[in-house]
Amino acid sequence: MDPGCGPNDPGCFVQLPSSTFPGIMSNGANGLNVSGTVAAPTMVSGNTVIGAHDSASWTAALSTVTGLGGGEIWCNGTIPITASYSIASGIRVHALQGCTFSVSSGQTLTFPANGLDASPYVQVFTGSGNVAGLSTVEVPWFGALGNGTTVDTAAFTAAKLAAGVNGTVYVRSGIFPVQITLDQTGQSWHILPAATLLQPSGTTLFTLTVTANNVTLDGGGT
Repeated sequence: MDPGCGPNDPGCFVQLPSSTFPGIMSNGANGLNVSGTVAAPTMVSGNTVIGAHDSASWTAALSTVTGLGGGEIWCNGTIPITASYSIASGIRVHALQGCTFSVSSGQTLTFPANGLDASPYVQVFTGSGNVAGLSTVEVPWFGALGNGTTVDTAAFTAAKLAAGVNGTVYVRSGIFPVQITLDQTGQSWHILPAATLLQPSGTTLFTLTVTANNVTLDGGGT
């Protein structure tokens, strides 16, 4: 990379090699522009690592930023999580298009509270394992489709558990057949005007059942 690149240099341009990171990306946080592709984690600027796209590259990127006491990881591939662990405080993961964490059954991937940056409309997590620690989540991250026919209860449940006590869950747009018990104290659900929650076909229970204290529902959706 250009040795003159710095975290506050909006004119910095880095050409990256290899074959799995197409296109041009702009990191608005530090003005760094990246062009080309990358096949392994590459230290781009300060404590930022780009190119986590499989188990080996994710492990290397995570080790790098953990050793620095915090930093950012840009992910653009499928990361298998086969054992439970917690991402250290001070690390933030940017999930680009195509980045998914496949969490194995019985395992838990725990993020710092603000440790994930991803589009609110893409799936980030797959597998039957658990995600925890995030203070704010989006239901599509967990596979909610909002197509009016697919029952999205599993995705809503995963989002609820990932946000946990005092966390926030966003439901932005779509029609979601769902039945869920809101049992996380202090959790906030923002169901926006473009979102509708429906009782799944053939069921008799309520769509939402609140059993915890201080749960809030707002946003103007139905």
